[in-house]
Amino acid sequence: YGRCKVLTDERLRLKTINDHKRHKHLRKTWKEELNRASENAVKTDTEALKIWLTYFIYRYLINSAQDKLFLPKVKAAILSFLVIGSLNFELPEAMQKYSKETEHNKYNIERLFKFAKRTKL
Repeated sequence: YGRCKVLTDERLRLKTINDHKRHKHLRKTWKEELNRASENAVKTDTEALKIWLTYFIYRYLINSAQDKLFLPKVKAAILSFLVIGSLNFELPEAMQKYSKETEHNKYNIERLFKFAKRTKL
């Protein structure tokens, strides 16, 4: 994990958080939480990262067989973890809050995939 350049790229992390600020916010506090996340470093929890990637890829990768967007969905999982790892919560709670805010709105999840598609990792 410590050697993974993507997860230690500060510019990419801030760019990803800023993109999430433009999503439709389901909770009033979400933008404030993202603002605080901008000031944090990514938590280095390899087990949490494995859990998140497994969940995200299982949930969205299956659909990539139909829409042929395999790489953007893998990228989206990684970019999502940059945000999750920066939130001011323990990682399980951060994953839950992120999932509710991003995945429970079709606009947000589609925006995330579009962002991931045009982002170089």
